[in-house]
Amino acid sequence: MPVSPADPQGAGRSPWLRPLTSFMVLFALSFAAPALAQESETANPGGIPAEAAQAIDAELARTTSLFADVQRLEAQAAGAEGLALQVLEARLARFWDELIATSQGVVERVLALQAAGQDIEPYREAVQTLLTATPKAIFSEIDRARANITLPNSDQSAAEQGAIDAYVGIAFHRVVSLYKAVSENLAQAEAFGLPTQAITAELHTQLEERASYASAFLDIAILEADAARVQLSALPADTEIAGNLNVAEARVKMSSRALQGITAIMSEQGLDSSVYDSQLIATTGEITTDILDVSVLSKLTGDWFAAIGDWFAENGAGLFFSALVFLAIVLITFKVAKIVQGLADKALAASGAKLSKLLRRMIVSSVRGVIIVLGLLIALSQLGISLGPLLAGLGIAGFVIGFALQDSLANFASGMLILLYRPFDVGDLVEVGSGTFGTVSEMSLVNTTILTLDNQTLIVPNNSIWQNVIKNVTAQKIRRVDLTFGIGYSDDIPKAEKILTDIIESHEAVLKDPEPFVRLHELGESSVNFIVRPWVRTDDYWPLYWDITREVKMRFDAEGISIPFPQRDVHLFAEAPIMATNVHTEGTRQDSVPGHRKAFDSAGDAPGDD
Repeated sequence: MPVSPADPQGAGRSPWLRPLTSFMVLFALSFAAPALAQESETANPGGIPAEAAQAIDAELARTTSLFADVQRLEAQAAGAEGLALQVLEARLARFWDELIATSQGVVERVLALQAAGQDIEPYREAVQTLLTATPKAIFSEIDRARANITLPNSDQSAAEQGAIDAYVGIAFHRVVSLYKAVSENLAQAEAFGLPTQAITAELHTQLEERASYASAFLDIAILEADAARVQLSALPADTEIAGNLNVAEARVKMSSRALQGITAIMSEQGLDSSVYDSQLIATTGEITTDILDVSVLSKLTGDWFAAIGDWFAENGAGLFFSALVFLAIVLITFKVAKIVQGLADKALAASGAKLSKLLRRMIVSSVRGVIIVLGLLIALSQLGISLGPLLAGLGIAGFVIGFALQDSLANFASGMLILLYRPFDVGDLVEVGSGTFGTVSEMSLVNTTILTLDNQTLIVPNNSIWQNVIKNVTAQKIRRVDLTFGIGYSDDIPKAEKILTDIIESHEAVLKDPEPFVRLHELGESSVNFIVRPWVRTDDYWPLYWDITREVKMRFDAEGISIPFPQRDVHLFAEAPIMATNVHTEGTRQDSVPGHRKAFDSAGDAPGDD
């Protein structure tokens, strides 16, 4: 982990210094490993397979070589600086990784032989030396890696801090991997039956310390990121602040990864990491299996409730007042909208403008809607909601919705044309669309409501109305009633004409102008037909239609004039007898007539067959 204010142990260390224990361990292993390898080559009791023995001997020899390489590189790094030091540090890291992997490989091979029942006595001392010395060497390497970390300071530019953080991130990852190696070494030592209490205690102590330092470093990085965001909101064009924000956010991610690595090892070792797990979940927002831990969940829940309580304690009074202002503005808005709606309706009625009821309703409702929208926007601004982004978002949403609802826009355009040209109004009896007949109840900008004569409600899209013929039955104040009455061919035509004329002239609903008329119209198949054409007010159309029809029937019956119904004469003609020839089995011919034909001839006295 990096040297930080929360990590005083690393203060004042030079990059080339390392603990004395590490040197002593390397010194001991550099002499012990060759002897152990030589001993394993000369003694092979227990029947260990030659191939396995050779592999173990080779890895032990490689371990000796790697220790020597590590010593040599550390000696070179003691006097190096700058880029040369970075190169040596990278090579050291690779040698250390190989040394750890090789040592653990030797132990795994020996443990596998032991599990298979082989005698591992020739390698026992070597394995014990590796298992005992390797953890101490790794701890020394961890201290050296931490001592070589230099943290950036606030006086440096964002680019310089980012470059330094890149090396810090590599060091974080290396330290975590070294702790992981110690944990694996402990598992091998336990499997080999060696005491591990001291190394385990040291590992636990260092893990808890490193987790605490990493947690503190993460908190500092979060504070730096929050401060940079506040500064950037005040100065959005400042590139230096934007760079610092990027560096701080990258530092948060780097610290989170380091803390996640350490807490994973702590969980393997049975240490309580719930505090750090909850911090990671709250910081990264990543929901992991750790949240199923009761302690983690309770910690998160407590933090959330505490944060909510602090927020309400700080902002509750202001929020309550803003909510009251919001509700007051909304109530006043709806009240004002209702008053303005009534005033607009009265003003339009008193203006004398020739506006349809539909257009008046649309204007009045639009005025009310505009007032409500403005009032709601003002009310939202009292809650701290910025209206600029909201209006921009509504504009974009309107464009997307408009593109998706092209048919609705066509209905909207048709509705505007209907309101402009006024082919019908509320209360008119119309036939629109594809045969929809009824009274106009109401209309919006996208559809029209029609009530049929049997009181069914039909919602008709305005586009289908405007794209078809519109028949307005009640658009005119007067209408002509077209009636047709027939009399028999033997009836008195002048008398019938006089009766029809008296009936329409005596009815009070018939208008004198235009003048009604009665005419003999056609000679039909079964009757002589008169047409009767009186004019009435539109509202009296059906009452007059029914009255005259009833009166004509009664007067014709009283005056002896018939009202014929369709008649048809049917004439039957007898067909000529159909002769048929039957061939009998003897081969003689005999003429005969079918039975039904003979019956017809007998009944009609037709000549019989010869």
